Amino acid sequence: MVGTSFNISNYTETGIVDVALLTGKVKISVPIHEEDVVIEPDHCYEYRKTEQTGVLKEVDSHLYNQWINNKLVFDNRKLEEVFTVLEGWFNRKIHVSREVKQKQGVSFTVRDESIEEVLKGLSKIVPIRYTIEREEIRILPR
Repeated sequence: MVGTSFNISNYTETGIVDVALLTGKVKISVPIHEEDVVIEPDHCYEYRKTEQTGVLKEVDSHLYNQWINNKLVFDNRKLEEVFTVLEGWFNRKIHVSREVKQKQGVSFTVRDESIEEVLKGLSKIVPIRYTIEREEIRILPR
């Protein structure tokens, strides 16, 4: 693939695979579709393994590669996905209480903030509280 740039994220915890294209064109084979899926710039194919569903959606693809610039950008991402990404970014285990509603979408950017600063800000926009003990974080309902 010459002149093609894309980002793939595959978090086993959420069961979601995202392929976001910045430049060029990518064709992927997905068992749930009879024909290959062609992804063009500013589009993302999201495959949900557990539900065996996939959707091609229009996105701002530059949000998907901001990790290169040492930034995490979340644009209406479900809390369950956010916690999984934060876990890897900060190399901390995050335990989320079953009572926390994780289907809610949130939008924010992480630049140079610590995990505590991120969680403090997040707790202002969603009803959660948190505890940090050594390398483990617990997310609880407020």
